[in-house]
Amino acid sequence: NPLELRAGLITYCCMLDGPSPQSLGNLVTQALPTISNILINSNNLILQEEASTALERTAEIIPQAYFQEPLFSNISTGLTEAINTHPRVYFFFERIISHFKL
Repeated sequence: NPLELRAGLITYCCMLDGPSPQSLGNLVTQALPTISNILINSNNLILQEEASTALERTAEIIPQAYFQEPLFSNISTGLTEAINTHPRVYFFFERIISHFKL
């Protein structure tokens, strides 16, 4: 159900504002594959935007969570496909990348 997925993504983003980033690390690494799957598999622009927002908030707070394979390639693929489907998602892609100190 798209409404339940959206509520879950919003809850995830709210949770990121809670405890210290160190205590969220394990939970975040468990959630990121699901969020990237929503981004890749959803044809719903609202869900793609919510998933992109969740990924952007994660990059802002816990950027090191992204650098684990195959998660990094899945998220990259998901964002690329979402950009091709809905160009507005590109805005979130730029913001995610800006949090990485490469």
